[in-house]
Amino acid sequence: MRNKVLIGAAGLMLLSAFPAFAQSTWQEANKASALLIDEGKLSEAYDMAWKAAVLYEQNPNYKAENHAQLLINAIDVAVEWDKTQTPGAARRALADFRRRAGENDPLVIQFQERLAKAYYDEGRFTDGEDAFDQVLVLTANIYGDKSPQYMMALLNYARTSRTTRNIVRTRELLNKASEITSALPTNHPMRLSIDIQHAQLTLDDDRRDEATRMFQEIIDKAHSNTDPRSQKDITSVALTAYGKLIYIAHKQGDAAREDALVEKTREIPVEEELFPLFRTAPDTDFSAGVQLSGKVRAVFKVSTADGKVKQIEIAEQKGNPQFAERVKKALLEWRFKPSVPAGAAGTLIEMEESFDYQFSNAKPETGTRLKRRV
Repeated sequence: MRNKVLIGAAGLMLLSAFPAFAQSTWQEANKASALLIDEGKLSEAYDMAWKAAVLYEQNPNYKAENHAQLLINAIDVAVEWDKTQTPGAARRALADFRRRAGENDPLVIQFQERLAKAYYDEGRFTDGEDAFDQVLVLTANIYGDKSPQYMMALLNYARTSRTTRNIVRTRELLNKASEITSALPTNHPMRLSIDIQHAQLTLDDDRRDEATRMFQEIIDKAHSNTDPRSQKDITSVALTAYGKLIYIAHKQGDAAREDALVEKTREIPVEEELFPLFRTAPDTDFSAGVQLSGKVRAVFKVSTADGKVKQIEIAEQKGNPQFAERVKKALLEWRFKPSVPAGAAGTLIEMEESFDYQFSNAKPETGTRLKRRV
């Protein structure tokens, strides 16, 4: 699972043979939680993760960042074990952290944001909006309402709001962000990040030609920014915009343009050997009376020469058998940034992805977890 962190657990003996009540220190409980996760005992791992966080509160060498990470571990276990537990876990983590670290610790913001996203994941959008509004209040109080942190909070809120098709609220948030950053240069990474979201809304509205123009303008502005202090953020913006153009070309069936756009990303420096440019989710439009939930774990190879998926194997399959074939179809459409010089043969890198879906109120919810296999 994501973000499973063992804090200060190096050198501890394995504790899987000990009963849960025997874990008397936060280090032991933290280690035991990780072992229970590996054994697939998520309910017990959840309880042990909370025990680690509670015990850590009494640590005479208390550090807020360590306490925060232990609480985040507990939330992450809740997500993996039972998503319906996530809002409660996030509320408890927020209350526990505030009680020990105080109201004004900046890390409070991340717990408030986790709570907001948990509400959205549960379809409790009004509660989610209220929680995100509180994120903005906290961020403004701690960092200021014109700070980079406040801008990121606005963008995170806008991205989440967009997924619920609340276009009015999303536009309000982006317009507020644009107003705050209006004094910055047009090629500043923060302004370009906001422009990306405006362009995405245009694409969501199926105005592909207008969205194409907007994404291309973002790329042109990004290329004009030569400030070395901004290059990491500028690279991220440029690759995101290229990915959107690749998506549009793919949907339009223009394979030549898709390949040409992928080629333009080849020389853009990134740390990742394979950087994802375009990924589409498997189709979950099943007919009535089919399995309503399922999971597929796929192992596949990606070419560093052209960024295409070359080989796919289904390592695990649960639920509707049609879903595995749809996973294969989706993976074959994915494109990654080529990482070798043009004309080089490249290599095949093996990766693994888990896809799952469940239907709620007749609407499918899908999720993926991507990792490179070593």
